[in-house]
Amino acid sequence: MKEISIGPTLKRIRLERGLTLKVLSRLTDDKIEASNISRIENEKTGTTLDTLTVIAKALGTTASEIVKEAEGGQQVIAKPQQITYIPVLSWSQIDHWNEIKSKEIDSKAFELWLEAPRGSTSNAYGLIVTGDSMQAMTGYSFHEGCSIVVDPDKQADNHSFVIAKVTDNSYVFKQLVIDGPYRYLKSLNNSYKTIDVTTETLILGVVTAWGYGYTVNNLHPI
Repeated sequence: MKEISIGPTLKRIRLERGLTLKVLSRLTDDKIEASNISRIENEKTGTTLDTLTVIAKALGTTASEIVKEAEGGQQVIAKPQQITYIPVLSWSQIDHWNEIKSKEIDSKAFELWLEAPRGSTSNAYGLIVTGDSMQAMTGYSFHEGCSIVVDPDKQADNHSFVIAKVTDNSYVFKQLVIDGPYRYLKSLNNSYKTIDVTTETLILGVVTAWGYGYTVNNLHPI
């Protein structure tokens, strides 16, 4: 049985779409690393049907269409996915986000924008992390200056990373911990005290992604 080479087909579609390896990886929701896509394209490794299906979806086509072209069939005409961007707010703008987004947002109104992860709602926005309270020695660590995506419409669960407004009316970026009837906000830096969640505490959104620059990585809280 003749082995099918799909690498050149994947590369042709990607370049026709004007996508870098990194952007294509982002469109797979970071499920397939850019380095792995490169190896597949350059026929340095094979791929599974599951992996091909994920890449094909990110390219705007199907695995079966890619295989048909690789077998000598008609070239795939990919339907590009739309990449949307969200504004990066200052921390003082969080309270006014509903008012801001109710108006038509001018792209020049915000200095920084982030690539929105797929699945983000229309209410999502970005923030820049300040301070070192969410830096950790191991696991997830959010350094000062990194970008985070906040989605007010996502449900906060145990161990979710959240933005909250606490009793002194300040905004904090913490990890929500639910321990039976007790709920508190925890820093990843152990030198900071935990904050009890009270009836006055407002969970304003769940942090769904983080990164540097305009691209962010999907976040799956541990």
